[in-house]
Amino acid sequence: MKRAILGVDFGLSKINSTLIDVENGALLYEAEKRYIWERQSDNYMDTNPEQLWEVSQQVTEEILMKRDPAQIEITAVVLSCFGETIVPVDATGNHLYPILGSNDIRALEEAAEIAKVMPNYSSITGGYVSPASGISKLLWIKNHHHEAFEKTAGFFSLQQYILKKMGMDPVNDYTLASRKMMLDIREKAWSEEIMKYLEITPEQLGAVYPSAHVVGEIDHYGRANFGRKVTVVAGGHDACSSALGLGIPPENDVSLIGNNAGTWNLMNLYYNRFVDTTVHAPKLTPGSGPVKGSYYFQAAGAVGPLLDWFVHTLCGGKSLAEVSSQAVYDATCNIRLTQDPMEGDGRLRGISLTSELEDVFTGIIESITFPLKDMLEQFENLTGRKFEAMRISAGGAKADNWVQLKANVMNITMERVENIQASAVGAAVNAAVGVGIYSNHDEAIRNMVRVNKIFEPQPEMVRRYQERAEEFKQMNVKGPCFFL
Repeated sequence: MKRAILGVDFGLSKINSTLIDVENGALLYEAEKRYIWERQSDNYMDTNPEQLWEVSQQVTEEILMKRDPAQIEITAVVLSCFGETIVPVDATGNHLYPILGSNDIRALEEAAEIAKVMPNYSSITGGYVSPASGISKLLWIKNHHHEAFEKTAGFFSLQQYILKKMGMDPVNDYTLASRKMMLDIREKAWSEEIMKYLEITPEQLGAVYPSAHVVGEIDHYGRANFGRKVTVVAGGHDACSSALGLGIPPENDVSLIGNNAGTWNLMNLYYNRFVDTTVHAPKLTPGSGPVKGSYYFQAAGAVGPLLDWFVHTLCGGKSLAEVSSQAVYDATCNIRLTQDPMEGDGRLRGISLTSELEDVFTGIIESITFPLKDMLEQFENLTGRKFEAMRISAGGAKADNWVQLKANVMNITMERVENIQASAVGAAVNAAVGVGIYSNHDEAIRNMVRVNKIFEPQPEMVRRYQERAEEFKQMNVKGPCFFL
């Protein structure tokens, strides 16, 4: 009988449920379903968190229907959740205000206030406060919905909210606790200085544990009935989980860096020492790794919405995979996206009457790939070293030509992992360690993560793309997909 981990992954647009083989990290079954943010405009992004709980039950029920209990034993359930959010709840766990999404930046004034009154903030959390930070959102609720703030028994992450719905203690793991940006990430404890400033207590934020922490046991996930007791492991931040699923160990010696090429083109790594990013790499977002002594850093740009728009609007029924397969990345394309449509004023340059659909696509992909070189340099500044390889996963990893383009633009070896559902694999790694199948994350990674294909930089293409990337930099590009 196969032993498997059931992972429930909460993304910004859909919820996935997966069964991962604990012996080799293979994907056995998966189910996914989209959900809708009830408000997503003018810097706001919120919805009723009950919707996420409901959809997660639906995909988990679907997985259980697919599984043959005589062939596959579910060893544990583990969560993987987006961060940068706050759900104020009462003493019974009922929400007092909608969940604020990661991209919600309504708290512009609050972020500025925090930066002004706490000049040593980055020495505690490792980086700048932003409007998207959990601390900024919490202060916004305090300033604008004081009645709800006064009634709040807990300022939950999504992880805590779902654990409470499962009947578990609403604990934080290290990675999602740090995404609230109120954690002293070296001590792995809530900052007393920040607590005093916000006029809240550590109890309202919840207990903090390693990502492999066993929370308890359940025999059902909402309506989804397991038929037996199953261990619940806390899990972690979805992006942090993806780093594990790429094979980057928590106490990474800087040999590997990750690229999760999904809705967000995310670059990330674990590092075995604390670094204040405001000094060494101000474009990076800091955080905690899944164990003590581990730190996490990332940068990301939203490319999924841009490519969805391109396919829906311009491709005349062709799929993204069809158009992508026709793209040629040989450094001859002159079409450039210089402002992202997500800014409301998208701009393409270099189109002529001979331009084909595939040429426009090539120009867009090159435009969102060039800034990765600058972002990689931010990580090199952080660590003071160059990386041996970059591991890649998610939907963008399926396109061999795009992965090779990244190798050439960044002049780095790209390694595609066998199971490109890296967040699911990483969550399963946490669970496998938590229930004792493996003694630590390094051992779990050795067994559950495999490289499928290697893409080496091509010297002549590296030289030509270095010139094209410099030309692009001079265009003063704008937009969230461009990172810098």
